[in-house]
Amino acid sequence: MNLFAMQLNNISDKLKAKLPPTDSRLRVDTRHWENAELELAQENLVRLQENQRVRRDKLKQIFKDKGLDTVDMYDERVFYTPKFFTKE
Repeated sequence: MNLFAMQLNNISDKLKAKLPPTDSRLRVDTRHWENAELELAQENLVRLQENQRVRRDKLKQIFKDKGLDTVDMYDERVFYTPKFFTKE
């Protein structure tokens, strides 16, 4: 990561108060990586990826239990129907 990219990720206390908790700049692994704590960054990244795999597997199991294993779980139309617009 070059200096310019690191400056983009720099967060002041004022900005941090306004950011949602899902903002990628708040990721612990990224913060460790920027501080050259590579082992901690890798551990946190692996933990994050494992949690994502567990959630995805649980969702797949829910689909399978409901007999929807042929449905594409990555298709947002399965979960979301627009309130005001229709696709034409």
